[in-house]
Formats: sequence, C-alpha cells, structure tokens
Amino acid sequence: MQKKYFIVMFASLFGILLFLANPSMAKAEGDETGTGINAGEILNNQIDESIYTPTEQTEEEKVESQAKPTESQRFMLRSALPEPYAQTALSSANQYIINQNYSTATIENQLKNFTRFAYSDGVGKPRGIVIHETANDNSTIDSEINYMTNNWQNAFVHAFVDRKQIIEIHPTDYGSWGAGPKANPYFVQVELVREKNKEDFYRSVNNDAYYAAYILKKYNLTPINAHNTGSGTVWSHDAVSRFLGGTTHSDPVGYFARYGYTFNEFFQLVQYKYDRMDKTYYTSVPVNPRTDAKWDAPVAMKIDAGALVKVDTTKTKNGWAYVKYDNKTGYIPFGYIQTENTISTQYTKDKINLRSDGKWNSSVAGTVPAGEAVIVNGSKYKNGWAHLTYTKSNISGYIPTTYFQKTNPMSDVYATMQMNLRAEPVWDSAVTTRVPFGAKVQANSAKTASNGWKYVTYNGISGYQPASYFSATNPAKTVYTNSFINPRTDAKWDSKIAYSIPAGEKVQVDLTKTKNGWWYVTYNGKSGYHPTSYFSDTNKYTTYYAIGFNLRAEPNWNSAVVTSVPANAKVAVDPSKTAANGWVFVAYDRYTGYIPSTYVKK
Repeated sequence: MQKKYFIVMFASLFGILLFLANPSMAKAEGDETGTGINAGEILNNQIDESIYTPTEQTEEEKVESQAKPTESQRFMLRSALPEPYAQTALSSANQYIINQNYSTATIENQLKNFTRFAYSDGVGKPRGIVIHETANDNSTIDSEINYMTNNWQNAFVHAFVDRKQIIEIHPTDYGSWGAGPKANPYFVQVELVREKNKEDFYRSVNNDAYYAAYILKKYNLTPINAHNTGSGTVWSHDAVSRFLGGTTHSDPVGYFARYGYTFNEFFQLVQYKYDRMDKTYYTSVPVNPRTDAKWDAPVAMKIDAGALVKVDTTKTKNGWAYVKYDNKTGYIPFGYIQTENTISTQYTKDKINLRSDGKWNSSVAGTVPAGEAVIVNGSKYKNGWAHLTYTKSNISGYIPTTYFQKTNPMSDVYATMQMNLRAEPVWDSAVTTRVPFGAKVQANSAKTASNGWKYVTYNGISGYQPASYFSATNPAKTVYTNSFINPRTDAKWDSKIAYSIPAGEKVQVDLTKTKNGWWYVTYNGKSGYHPTSYFSDTNKYTTYYAIGFNLRAEPNWNSAVVTSVPANAKVAVDPSKTAANGWVFVAYDRYTGYIPSTYVKK
C-alpha cells in the first residue's frame, strides 16, 4: 500500500510540474489557450504525413524527411529559466535595433498557386511559426521567390523577409512544405534573406521579428520560445531538427552567429514587437489619417473623436502613429490620440459663444445653436471650463460646463390651441408672438421654468407657455370632405347644425376633442362635429369652374335636372366616377350630378 501510494503521489507531482513548465501539454480539444505546441504532442499525434510531404523529393531529401530528433523535449519551469532562456533586459543588439527606430516594412501579398492543405487542427489554425534563413549569400528576395515559384513541388514557405520587404507568397491559413513532415502540419513558416553587412542584417531581423509577432497576433498565439525546450510558438528550424526530426537543418542559428546574434535574442525582439502591437488609443478630435506619415499624403479614412483605434507602435514614423480602424489603416500624429477616452458627446442647453480660452474676456471662437451635439474633451478642462468641438462648423473653444448636458434638451412639440407666447413664465408678461393651433414648436427642456412653463421657439421667436398647452403628437390633422356635410354643435345627429361644408373641401381636425367617433372640424373659421367616416386623408375631388350648365341626375341629356350651376361657379369633380361617354361627376353646394367634361374648366 505504501509503495502504491508513493507512486501515485510521484506521478501527480510530476504531472503538475509538466503543466507548469508547458501548459500547452494540457491543451484539451477546443481549448484556445494560444500557447503553441510541444514536441511530445507532435510526435505522439497520428496524422497522414503524406499530406505534409512535398510531392517531389530527391533520394537525399527522402532520407532527410525520416531523420529522428536529436534531443528530447525539455520540461523547465519558465519562471526559473536561466539566461539565455528567460531574458528580461533587452540585449545590446536589440536595444540598438530599437533605438534606430527602423521603419517596418508593409506586408505585401504575392500569392502563388501552390497546393493548399489545412493544418492538422484545421484551416486557419496554426500553432506557431518556424523561422528559417535562405542559406544563400548571393540571392535576393526576388530571386528566392522566383526560385520557389518554379520549384514549389519540392518545398515552399509562407513568406520571405529582407531589410526592405515582407512578402507573403502563400496564405498563412494553410500549411506549407518547409520544415519536414513533423513540423509542416503545425506552423507558419518564413524565410529570412541573407544580408551582406551588420546594419542591413539588423534591419532584416527587425522586419522578421515584426512579421513573427504579427502572425502570433493574427492567430491569437502567445509568444513562447521553443528554441531551447521544444515547446512553444516560436521555433527555429534548428529546434525543429533537434526536437521533432524530419529535417536536419540548423538555420537560422549559424547565420545569426555571423553577426554575433542568437535566436534567444531574436525571440526577445519578437516579444518586444508583440507587446507593442494593437495598443488601444482613442482619438481626441475628428481626424483624417493619411496613407503615409505626412500631411500631403492621401487621406486613408475619416475617424470621429472618441473612437477606439488600435496602434501598432512598431510602425511609428516621424512621430506619427500607425492606426487601425474599421479594417483600414493609416497614419496620424500621436498628438491626436490618447490612452484614455476623455471624449463624450454632449448637447448645448442654449445658444453659446465658444471662447478661445477658458475665460470670459477671451475672444469668441464661434457660435453654437441650442440643442446641438458637441464633442467635449475631458483632458482639456481649464478652470471649470470645458473644451468643445462643434463639428458642423468645424470650430472649437471653451465654455463653462453648466452650458451643456448629456441629453439633447431640444424636442418638437405641438400647440394644442392657439396661444400667445410670453416673454417670461407668467401671464402678465409681454407677448412675444402668436402660435396657431397645431403648429410645431421646439421646446428647450433646459430652460423649463420652475412653475412648469415650457420655453419654446416658433418661427425663430421664443417665449413661455404652460406645459399643458403642448402635446408630443400633433393634435391637428388636415382632411378632406367626401361629400357635402352639415357639422353639428355636438357629436350627435340631433344636435343643431353649426354650418355647412361642400364636398372636396380641406378642413382641420382637433383630435383632442374627438367624441364618440365624431371629429371636431374647423372650416372657414367655423367649427363643429361630424362622423369621421365622412372625411379622407387625400382629396378625391379636383377643383374646376363651371361654364354654366344644368346638372343632370344621370350622364345623359334626357335625365332630370338636379340644379343649375352658374358660370364660373367653383365645383368639385370626382374623376373616379367619370362615365364611359365622358360625362363627369360633379359636386356643387349640396348637389351632385353629371355634365359633359367640356362644361367645366380649371
């Protein structure tokens, strides 16, 4: 029992140590931890290696593809790794590269028609990146790409990098044939073109480290150096040979050593680049990023103030930030972005004059109407004055914070009766203007009086009236009579006739006084009730004038005369009832009938 207990405890402790050293070993299916992959997992996976083996190989290459790993995966606690495994301070070479502020090449696409196959985990699911170098002192990036294009059946990678360019020749969502059948199912692969002097070497390594960091970011992979342990996301071709086999190459170690550089330093530079990619910033004003870091470059896009942008600080040029926004990229000066979002949209409570500085005796920078949206930059407050930008007129300036608010104070309301606006919120103050029934006015809630009187503006003139005199919906409605009607003094048939309205006439309805399905309508200054079914939203009649005729009951001369219509009398014609013989249906006063169309004119 004691022996069994000891074995169980030892196995459990060993498992914990393995997990701490290489959490990627514990990666369950569907667990997107981004920690890459280790040699043990790769060597234990059962996959069809023929997919990941070039279709054309020499006998020597076939032998190489069967090469066994020369080292076993090392399980080390990363926090305890000695130099050079866990460098913290930048090496002198990396510090030099960073201090030079080299411009980073833009990733170009020159995609070829190489065969496409998924990674072991699927399309778009690499587990890391393998760093190669071309092993040719006399080639260029173009000659390397041309050679690979013509010989891709023998081998191909995803990208080439030199001191000036980063060129992708194969989609990184698919695998490649660059590091043997053990590594090809799992890694994006990039070739570094050899340079002829140390300065150009540093420039090329700067681009290479950027590209490696870019790939890690693109696929949500954490930078972990696999060169020394055989576990991680950033592998040298040398590490593939040592820990995985299937290849015997040792690049880029020897080439790096030519310039006193190591792969561990390279990984440190990758980490540095990675940590500075996609930093979150916010625009402090509306900006138009340029395609290059200069004002005379074309505008790449437009970004509103307060927008969240991603900044790749590794591509900073001349004090301009390289920003990403809405799937577009461009440059803007760092002075136009900030790390905290201090931008908010507010609304003016009243018409205001922005000042050039945070004090009343400074010059007027511009005028902003009431209820307008303005952009407030909280990082520029001065003595309780806020800095505002009014984008409609492209003006900026200062105003005390009491002059704006978070919500728009302006809203449209309608007069529920004819009224006189007052200069002050009391009945005995001066009349500023008259507002007709149903008129739309603009109310400013920021200036509502303590007694509940609304401050409204009509036709540019403002004043007060009680809130109960206004409605959010228009109480007035315009309709047309379908026939001659006699509105009543009350909403019932046995009430007194108030007046008469001919067919086809426009009347105004006061919806607040609707009773029992009867509308309260006004025509020519007179008002009364009539059922809603006698009206239409559109006028079915057209106005004509009579030449002078006898209106007939039917569309023929033999039918009875309904009434005589004098010359020039206004009549209403219903085109929908025109007879086949061309006689038109006419409404005149309380009468309706037919007459030939030649007897009316417009």
